[in-house]
Amino acid sequence: MRKLIAIMLVLWLPMTGALASPTSPQNALDLVKSTTDQVLEILETNRAELAQDNSRLYELVQEHIVPHLDFRTVGRWVMGRHWREATPEQREAFIDEFLTLLVRTYASGLLEYSGETLEFLPVQAEDDAEDIVVRMRLRPAGGGEPVPVSYRMHWRDEAWKVYDVNIEGVSLVANYRNSLGSQFASEGVQGVIDLLRERNRRGQPQ
Repeated sequence: MRKLIAIMLVLWLPMTGALASPTSPQNALDLVKSTTDQVLEILETNRAELAQDNSRLYELVQEHIVPHLDFRTVGRWVMGRHWREATPEQREAFIDEFLTLLVRTYASGLLEYSGETLEFLPVQAEDDAEDIVVRMRLRPAGGGEPVPVSYRMHWRDEAWKVYDVNIEGVSLVANYRNSLGSQFASEGVQGVIDLLRERNRRGQPQ
């Protein structure tokens, strides 16, 4: 799962840039196709440097991917009913720590990209749609069955934002909500924030 999501993070680089305008989803998808090769070339060109310096991987994710994610929506959905129990300060703290966790977890998997290719599927949405699903199939470099992947995106703050990724029927948001659910129940909101903060301090991915 981590490798697949890491690969998807690589491919967010052209996607989010191309979709950051109020054009039709199909036109945006055409731009994604034309820029994917360029982004993957950048990854391959800098592979040796990135492999030697984790901070460069974190910077890559922070600079090119994080600005295009709707982390408030992601954080609210991951917390579920506990979002209502949290204070405004706790909500912001959870989002910050959860963002750091994701960046470190999936940045460490970026270098696992090894020649997989994407087959984009037609976007089924009206030109003025503000909530879309971008579907594709990830084909392993060595052959095998393609992996279905979809992004859920909505138009927020004059830009397209990703708020969930679904891989082989598994939602990124639901996966984290389930994994943190028992910790929320036993530790409470502040307890989970403290756990994430300590894990991030130690540089432990999840």
